[in-house]
Parts: sequence; C-alpha cells; structure tokens
Amino acid sequence: MRWVLLFAAFVALCGCEPEEEKKAQPQDKPAEVKEVKPAPGEKVRPMVAAGRFYEKDTVKLRKEVEGYISAASIVDEEKKTFSGDAVALIAPHAGFVFSGPVAGYSYAAVKGKSFDTVVVVGSHIPGEGASVLNLDYYQTPLGYVKVDSEVVKKLLAKPHFGFVPNRHNEHAIEVQVPFLQVALKGNFKIVAIAVTDTDSKLIKTLAADLAEALKGRKVLLVGSTDLTHYPAYEKAKEIDGKMMEAWKSLDGEKIVRREKELMKEYAGTDNLECVMCGKAPVAVVVEAAKLLGADSIELLKYANSGDVPAGDKREVVGYGAAVIYRKKKAGELSQEGQQYLLKVAREAITAAANGRKVPAFEAKTDELKAKRGVFVTLMKKGRLRGCIGCFSSQQELPATIAEHAVLSALRDNRFNPVKPNELDDISIKVSVLSERRKVDSADEVVVRKHGIWVVDPQTGRGGTYLPEVATDFNMSKDEFLSSCCREKAGLPADAWKKGKADIYIYTTQVFGEGK
Repeated sequence: MRWVLLFAAFVALCGCEPEEEKKAQPQDKPAEVKEVKPAPGEKVRPMVAAGRFYEKDTVKLRKEVEGYISAASIVDEEKKTFSGDAVALIAPHAGFVFSGPVAGYSYAAVKGKSFDTVVVVGSHIPGEGASVLNLDYYQTPLGYVKVDSEVVKKLLAKPHFGFVPNRHNEHAIEVQVPFLQVALKGNFKIVAIAVTDTDSKLIKTLAADLAEALKGRKVLLVGSTDLTHYPAYEKAKEIDGKMMEAWKSLDGEKIVRREKELMKEYAGTDNLECVMCGKAPVAVVVEAAKLLGADSIELLKYANSGDVPAGDKREVVGYGAAVIYRKKKAGELSQEGQQYLLKVAREAITAAANGRKVPAFEAKTDELKAKRGVFVTLMKKGRLRGCIGCFSSQQELPATIAEHAVLSALRDNRFNPVKPNELDDISIKVSVLSERRKVDSADEVVVRKHGIWVVDPQTGRGGTYLPEVATDFNMSKDEFLSSCCREKAGLPADAWKKGKADIYIYTTQVFGEGK
C-alpha cells in the first residue's frame, strides 16, 4: 500500500473636480475560455503526471474534475461558506483518486470566478530560494495555460528567485492546473513557483517580492500540500486536525514551527514520515495573501486516503482544503462587481473616443444598484490623463461609472480629449465614495484613509483630494489640507486653519485595471 500511496502522492494621483451626473449603462457577457496554443519557438512545460496522478484522456479528466467540484459545491451551498473575496487556496496534490474529492472543496470556493493571474506554489525537490518557471506555457490534457511572463520577469529580478528547470519536473504544481482550468471562468495566466526552504526570513522575503510583483492584477494564490504520510487512519486524523488548526493562525512561521513540533510530538507513531510536505509553499502563500489584503481563512474539508475505496486505513495520507480570503466590509463591492465596473468604464470610453453611442449598462446585482459618488481616473504611461467624479448620484453604479469615464476621457479641461489611438496606453482606476461627512476640526482627518472636500461657506467654492493623493505624494496632514485649499479650492493655503473653510471627509474603495 505504501508504494501505491508514494506513487499517487509523487511526481493616483487625483485632485479631481466633481461633475454633475448624466446617464449611461453594457451587458456583461460571460468570460469565455479562448484556446491558446504555443507559437513556433515558444517553450512549453510538458505534462509529467498525466496518466499517473490523473487521467490522461481529456474528456475523462474534465468529467472527473467537474464531478469533484460539483459535489463539493453542493455541500458548500448548503453550508453557506465564507463571505468575501478569495485571495488564496490550500489544496492537496496526491493522485486524484485519493485527494480529488478534497481538492474539489478548494476549487468550489472559486468556481466561476475569473482571475488575471494564478500563482501555484509547491514542490518536493529541494533547492535554495525559489524557482519560478520561466517558460511560455504550462500544459495539461485540458490544454495550454500561458505563463505570466511579466510577473516572472519581475520575480527573476529579485535575488532569491531563479529558474532551475528540474525543480519543476514533478507533480505538486501540475495537479492543481486541471482543477484551475475547470473551475475558473475565462483565461488566466499562471506563475509556477517551487520552494522547499522553510527559513522564516526567506519566506517573508519571497512573499513580499511576490505580492509586489502582483500589484494591479486580480490574483489567486494556491499553496499545494498534503498532510500526514502513512500513519494509521485514526492517528492521521488526530495529527492532521492539529496541523490544520495551525493554518487558522495565518502565520507562515507558526505553521512551519507547528509542523516541526508535531513531528517531535508523534515521533513514535508507526510509519509517520511527514506531517505536512508543503509547509514552505503554504507559508509563502499565507504571507503573500495577507500582503494582498487577505484577513481570514476557512477550513473547508478534511479527509484522508483511507476514506476512498482505493485506500487502506492501515497506512494513509491526509488531505486538507482551505480558502484564504478578504472579508467583505459593509458597503464594499465584491471583486466581481469591481471587474464589471472596470469593464463598463473601458467600454464607455472606447465607444465615446470613437464617436459611437455609449451603450446601456445593466446593474445585474444588488450591490451594483447602489447610488453612490464615484471618481474615474485615467492614467497614461504613469501620468494623469483625466479624472472627473461626483459626490452623489441619482443613478445606479454602472450608469454613474460610464458617465464619468466618458467625462474623464473627453471633458476634463486640463487635457485634450482622449483619441482612439491612445486607448491601449490608458489604464482606468475607479474610486467609489462613501457619503461625505462634515467634521468639526481637522483633528478628525486621517491622512491616507480620508478624502477631503474643503469649501468656502460664504461662496460655496471648494475642491477635493482623494485619499490616495496623500499616499502618492507622501503628504503630511498639514500639506494635504493646505494643498487642497490652495490648488483645488482656490482658497488661501491656511483657510482650513483659520476657520475660513469647512472640511468634509469621506472614504473610498479604489480598484483599477492591471496595466
């Protein structure tokens, strides 16, 4: 049995002017998976685990993976699991006949979601630092996945990342890819990282480098790991329960330390060879996920190889599934809502710049039916190209976004109208505003958290700075308020100090395209 298990577990800146609202509204078409194939000369990471860890036949493989995800999805729907935006998964990597039902729970958590880039971290082949796959495509029986060469390039510029081809010649990352191809909507690019070193400083460094390289993208991280190797069924459940409890800490160092502690605590256990083979990958993913905004984890499923017909309860391997996510705060838009509004803005400015009628955009979900203030910022090669917004609106969010995207592109009097040949070089950032609140004094202003609106109570003349202005220019509170008075409201710089300007504050949820 051990040999069977060994084989199965192997190889902006925006000082913007508010504008009055008008109208607008596109129909969100589901993202379709477009077949991608390598061009002549492009390099492919070929399959090494197909036919051994999972089905090599395309039709059978898709049906099998869909079955695992669907079965888990039914249970998840009944449990009404996590509420928030998934940032990372922990998923097992043994042969699908053993770990597939548990992996299904990990991928059910992101079923139907779309991501720009998926980073899978895993490995059994020892080596220094981290090896990031520097080829053009990743292949499975379900097709090719494009490697995110931009992210890879950024990582390879860091001292602890390199590309060692043989470290990718095993199954820990590969077995996650068919699940991703079935679960996710639309095309995604992949970054495959092999790491085994559990040094705490290295893990923190790798996570920081990874988070930095992923800025501006909608990202999913995957930590690939199995749990105990080869104790008896009940003992595996006991040890694995303690190991998964450590996952809840969302602390990479604690997770690594707990694995070592459990190895010592259960040193006399028959056949125990390992408590968690992917402790380094999971630690890196946990730390990177936190830097990308994750603040919560939910354990989704546990089972071991003794739970399936092909298994033997005398010697088992444990499997756990978890999702690491960012809790949704009151009034915040989901990632799906954000992506839809960015699409609205893009389609609106494209139509307007080309002299076409801006299409009508539907508010398909309750969150999109909100009537809120927004600012739409256009950047071209790192420089402001237009920004107009409003503090309140009588329209639903898609209409408000479309309107102010067009105004930013064509009506910001600081710039010439955007031309069609500029569109590819322009990136879009959206700020969705909370309601403004008048404060009694500047003491209530929290720099980098609050946007400000300063206004002369006598004339009504005023101006605003979004919160990110303070961040982009590293402003103190005095600088933030004084600059807004002088540059945006046309008031003396010290008007806010002398009681000659009323101060209003608001917060923003900011999101943008990954350009």
